[in-house]
Amino acid sequence: MFKICLIILLLVLSVKPVHADYNQSYSDYQFLYSQYRKSYQDFTVSKATYETYKTLTTQNDALEKMRGVMTDRANIVSAYLNLILEKMQAGDGIPAVQISTYRQIVGTQDSWLSGHQKKIAAAATLSDLDDISADFDTRYPQILNETKKAVGIILVSKNDFVYSKMPDLFSRTESYSQDITNLRSLAVAKTKAQLWEGKRAEIVTLLTPKANSYNDVFDLYKAQQLMIEGLQYLKEASSFLKEIVNNLI
Repeated sequence: MFKICLIILLLVLSVKPVHADYNQSYSDYQFLYSQYRKSYQDFTVSKATYETYKTLTTQNDALEKMRGVMTDRANIVSAYLNLILEKMQAGDGIPAVQISTYRQIVGTQDSWLSGHQKKIAAAATLSDLDDISADFDTRYPQILNETKKAVGIILVSKNDFVYSKMPDLFSRTESYSQDITNLRSLAVAKTKAQLWEGKRAEIVTLLTPKANSYNDVFDLYKAQQLMIEGLQYLKEASSFLKEIVNNLI
Protein backbone atom coordinates (compact mmCIF):
# COMPACT_ATOMS: atom_id res chain seq x y z
CA MET A 1 0.00 0.00 0.00
CA PHE A 2 1.02 3.58 -0.78
CA LYS A 3 4.20 2.71 -2.63
CA ILE A 4 6.18 5.57 -4.17
CA CYS A 5 9.44 5.02 -6.01
CA LEU A 6 12.05 7.74 -5.76
CA ILE A 7 12.43 9.29 -9.20
CA ILE A 8 15.88 10.41 -10.23
CA LEU A 9 16.01 12.93 -13.03
CA LEU A 10 19.52 12.54 -14.36
CA LEU A 11 19.28 13.99 -17.83
CA VAL A 12 20.16 17.48 -16.65
CA LEU A 13 22.96 19.19 -18.50
CA SER A 14 25.66 20.82 -16.42
CA VAL A 15 25.31 24.52 -15.81
CA LYS A 16 27.49 26.81 -17.91
CA PRO A 17 27.68 30.62 -17.98
CA VAL A 18 25.75 30.93 -21.23
CA HIS A 19 22.40 32.27 -20.08
CA ALA A 20 21.44 33.88 -16.76
CA ASP A 21 17.88 32.53 -16.88
CA TYR A 22 19.13 28.97 -17.30
CA ASN A 23 21.60 29.33 -14.43
CA GLN A 24 18.81 30.55 -12.15
CA SER A 25 16.49 27.76 -13.29
CA TYR A 26 19.25 25.24 -12.59
CA SER A 27 19.69 26.59 -9.05
CA ASP A 28 15.92 26.45 -8.49
CA TYR A 29 15.85 22.88 -9.79
CA GLN A 30 18.63 21.82 -7.41
CA PHE A 31 16.75 23.34 -4.46
CA LEU A 32 13.48 21.64 -5.42
CA TYR A 33 15.23 18.32 -5.92
CA SER A 34 16.86 18.45 -2.48
CA GLN A 35 13.43 19.31 -1.02
CA TYR A 36 11.89 16.36 -2.86
CA ARG A 37 14.51 13.93 -1.54
CA LYS A 38 13.90 15.14 2.01
CA SER A 39 10.13 14.75 1.69
CA TYR A 40 10.67 11.26 0.28
CA GLN A 41 12.80 10.32 3.29
CA ASP A 42 10.16 11.75 5.65
CA PHE A 43 7.48 9.76 3.84
CA THR A 44 9.50 6.54 4.11
CA VAL A 45 9.84 6.97 7.89
CA SER A 46 6.15 7.87 8.30
CA LYS A 47 5.07 4.89 6.21
CA ALA A 48 7.15 2.50 8.31
CA THR A 49 5.74 3.98 11.52
CA TYR A 50 2.17 3.62 10.32
CA GLU A 51 2.71 0.03 9.19
CA THR A 52 4.12 -0.76 12.63
CA TYR A 53 1.52 0.88 14.88
CA LYS A 54 -1.61 1.26 12.67
CA THR A 55 -3.02 4.12 14.77
CA LEU A 56 -5.17 6.99 13.53
CA THR A 57 -2.39 9.44 14.38
CA THR A 58 0.23 7.55 12.39
CA GLN A 59 -2.25 7.08 9.55
CA ASN A 60 -2.94 10.82 9.33
CA ASP A 61 0.77 11.57 9.44
CA ALA A 62 1.41 9.05 6.65
CA LEU A 63 -1.39 10.64 4.61
CA GLU A 64 0.14 14.10 4.87
CA LYS A 65 3.67 12.88 4.26
CA MET A 66 2.51 11.01 1.16
CA ARG A 67 0.63 14.10 -0.02
CA GLY A 68 3.80 16.15 0.52
CA VAL A 69 6.15 13.86 -1.40
CA MET A 70 3.70 13.53 -4.30
CA THR A 71 3.33 17.32 -4.50
CA ASP A 72 7.11 17.79 -4.41
CA ARG A 73 7.47 15.10 -7.07
CA ALA A 74 5.11 16.97 -9.39
CA ASN A 75 6.97 20.22 -8.71
CA ILE A 76 10.39 18.75 -9.52
CA VAL A 77 9.16 17.17 -12.74
CA SER A 78 7.67 20.50 -13.84
CA ALA A 79 10.92 22.27 -12.96
CA TYR A 80 12.87 19.67 -14.92
CA LEU A 81 10.73 20.10 -18.02
CA ASN A 82 11.17 23.86 -17.92
CA LEU A 83 14.89 23.59 -17.18
CA ILE A 84 15.42 21.64 -20.39
CA LEU A 85 13.36 24.26 -22.26
CA GLU A 86 15.59 27.03 -20.86
CA LYS A 87 18.65 25.09 -22.01
CA MET A 88 17.21 24.71 -25.51
CA GLN A 89 16.45 28.43 -25.71
CA ALA A 90 19.98 29.29 -24.57
CA GLY A 91 21.65 26.91 -27.06
CA ASP A 92 23.26 27.61 -30.43
CA GLY A 93 21.82 26.38 -33.68
CA ILE A 94 18.64 24.73 -32.40
CA PRO A 95 15.90 25.24 -35.01
CA ALA A 96 13.02 27.40 -33.80
CA VAL A 97 10.53 24.72 -34.80
CA GLN A 98 12.15 22.20 -32.43
CA ILE A 99 12.10 24.70 -29.57
CA SER A 100 8.46 25.48 -30.34
CA THR A 101 7.56 21.78 -30.41
CA TYR A 102 9.19 21.13 -27.05
CA ARG A 103 7.58 24.27 -25.59
CA GLN A 104 4.19 22.82 -26.53
CA ILE A 105 5.15 19.53 -24.89
CA VAL A 106 6.09 21.38 -21.70
CA GLY A 107 2.77 23.23 -21.77
CA THR A 108 0.84 19.98 -22.14
CA GLN A 109 2.74 18.21 -19.38
CA ASP A 110 2.56 21.22 -17.04
CA SER A 111 -1.20 21.28 -17.55
CA TRP A 112 -1.42 17.59 -16.66
CA LEU A 113 0.81 18.08 -13.61
CA SER A 114 -1.34 21.00 -12.44
CA GLY A 115 -4.44 18.80 -12.58
CA HIS A 116 -2.49 16.02 -10.88
CA GLN A 117 -1.59 18.34 -7.98
CA LYS A 118 -5.21 19.38 -7.54
CA LYS A 119 -6.18 15.72 -7.17
CA ILE A 120 -3.39 15.26 -4.61
CA ALA A 121 -4.63 18.22 -2.58
CA ALA A 122 -8.22 16.91 -2.64
CA ALA A 123 -7.37 13.31 -1.68
CA ALA A 124 -8.92 12.22 1.61
CA THR A 125 -7.38 8.78 2.09
CA LEU A 126 -4.21 6.85 1.48
CA SER A 127 -6.12 4.76 -1.05
CA ASP A 128 -7.03 7.94 -2.97
CA LEU A 129 -3.36 8.92 -3.08
CA ASP A 130 -2.42 5.41 -4.20
CA ASP A 131 -4.70 5.73 -7.21
CA ILE A 132 -3.41 9.22 -8.04
CA SER A 133 0.20 8.05 -7.73
CA ALA A 134 -0.55 5.18 -10.12
CA ASP A 135 -1.70 7.78 -12.68
CA PHE A 136 1.69 9.47 -12.34
CA ASP A 137 3.51 6.17 -12.78
CA THR A 138 1.69 5.72 -16.08
CA ARG A 139 2.45 9.25 -17.27
CA TYR A 140 6.08 9.51 -16.18
CA PRO A 141 7.70 7.33 -18.90
CA GLN A 142 6.17 9.60 -21.56
CA ILE A 143 7.61 12.68 -19.83
CA LEU A 144 11.05 11.09 -19.51
CA ASN A 145 11.11 10.03 -23.16
CA GLU A 146 10.16 13.52 -24.32
CA THR A 147 12.93 15.09 -22.27
CA LYS A 148 15.47 12.55 -23.53
CA LYS A 149 14.67 13.61 -27.08
CA ALA A 150 15.13 17.26 -26.10
CA VAL A 151 18.47 16.53 -24.43
CA GLY A 152 19.61 14.77 -27.61
CA ILE A 153 18.76 17.88 -29.64
CA ILE A 154 20.71 20.08 -27.21
CA LEU A 155 23.77 17.85 -27.29
CA VAL A 156 24.12 17.77 -31.07
CA SER A 157 23.00 21.33 -31.87
CA LYS A 158 26.21 23.21 -31.11
CA ASN A 159 28.40 20.86 -33.12
CA ASP A 160 25.82 20.80 -35.92
CA PHE A 161 25.94 24.60 -36.03
CA VAL A 162 29.73 24.57 -36.46
CA TYR A 163 29.65 21.67 -38.92
CA SER A 164 27.04 23.36 -41.12
CA LYS A 165 29.52 26.12 -41.92
CA MET A 166 32.33 23.75 -42.91
CA PRO A 167 31.34 22.85 -46.53
CA ASP A 168 31.35 26.50 -47.61
CA LEU A 169 34.70 27.08 -45.89
CA PHE A 170 36.16 24.02 -47.59
CA SER A 171 34.92 25.14 -51.01
CA ARG A 172 36.21 28.68 -50.64
CA THR A 173 39.58 27.51 -49.32
CA GLU A 174 39.99 25.05 -52.20
CA SER A 175 39.22 27.76 -54.76
CA TYR A 176 41.96 29.99 -53.37
CA SER A 177 44.81 27.50 -53.53
CA GLN A 178 45.84 24.46 -55.56
CA ASP A 179 49.13 24.02 -53.70
CA ILE A 180 49.64 20.32 -53.00
CA THR A 181 50.50 20.89 -49.33
CA ASN A 182 47.40 23.01 -48.80
CA LEU A 183 45.22 20.46 -50.60
CA ARG A 184 46.53 17.70 -48.37
CA SER A 185 45.75 19.78 -45.28
CA LEU A 186 42.30 20.47 -46.69
CA ALA A 187 41.69 16.76 -47.18
CA VAL A 188 42.66 16.09 -43.56
CA ALA A 189 40.36 18.91 -42.42
CA LYS A 190 37.44 17.40 -44.34
CA THR A 191 38.11 13.96 -42.83
CA LYS A 192 38.27 15.40 -39.32
CA ALA A 193 35.00 17.27 -39.79
CA GLN A 194 33.21 14.23 -41.21
CA LEU A 195 34.10 12.22 -38.11
CA TRP A 196 31.49 14.31 -36.29
CA GLU A 197 28.77 12.64 -38.36
CA GLY A 198 29.65 9.27 -36.86
CA LYS A 199 29.71 10.65 -33.32
CA ARG A 200 26.39 12.39 -33.96
CA ALA A 201 24.75 9.14 -35.05
CA GLU A 202 25.96 7.42 -31.87
CA ILE A 203 24.53 10.22 -29.71
CA VAL A 204 21.14 10.02 -31.42
CA THR A 205 21.07 6.25 -30.91
CA LEU A 206 22.01 6.52 -27.23
CA LEU A 207 19.33 9.10 -26.47
CA THR A 208 16.55 7.54 -28.50
CA PRO A 209 13.84 6.59 -25.97
CA LYS A 210 13.88 2.89 -25.18
CA ALA A 211 11.39 0.77 -23.31
CA ASN A 212 12.59 -0.54 -19.93
CA SER A 213 15.87 1.39 -20.09
CA TYR A 214 17.90 1.40 -16.88
CA ASN A 215 21.01 3.03 -18.34
CA ASP A 216 19.96 6.68 -18.54
CA VAL A 217 22.94 7.89 -16.49
CA PHE A 218 25.46 5.91 -18.54
CA ASP A 219 23.79 6.86 -21.83
CA LEU A 220 23.90 10.57 -21.02
CA TYR A 221 27.51 10.44 -19.84
CA LYS A 222 28.58 8.58 -22.97
CA ALA A 223 26.60 10.96 -25.21
CA GLN A 224 28.30 13.95 -23.61
CA GLN A 225 31.71 12.36 -24.15
CA LEU A 226 30.86 11.73 -27.80
CA MET A 227 29.81 15.36 -28.17
CA ILE A 228 33.16 16.51 -26.72
CA GLU A 229 35.05 14.16 -29.03
CA GLY A 230 33.07 15.43 -32.01
CA LEU A 231 33.76 19.04 -31.06
CA GLN A 232 37.46 18.23 -30.85
CA TYR A 233 37.39 16.87 -34.42
CA LEU A 234 35.71 20.06 -35.61
CA LYS A 235 38.31 22.17 -33.79
CA GLU A 236 41.09 20.19 -35.45
CA ALA A 237 39.44 20.71 -38.84
CA SER A 238 39.32 24.44 -38.14
CA SER A 239 42.99 24.41 -37.20
CA PHE A 240 43.93 22.86 -40.55
CA LEU A 241 41.86 25.52 -42.34
CA LYS A 242 43.59 28.25 -40.33
CA GLU A 243 46.96 26.79 -41.27
CA ILE A 244 46.04 26.90 -44.97
CA VAL A 245 44.89 30.52 -44.66
CA ASN A 246 48.19 31.44 -42.99
CA ASN A 247 50.07 29.79 -45.86
CA LEU A 248 48.13 31.93 -48.33
CA ILE A 249 48.99 35.19 -46.60
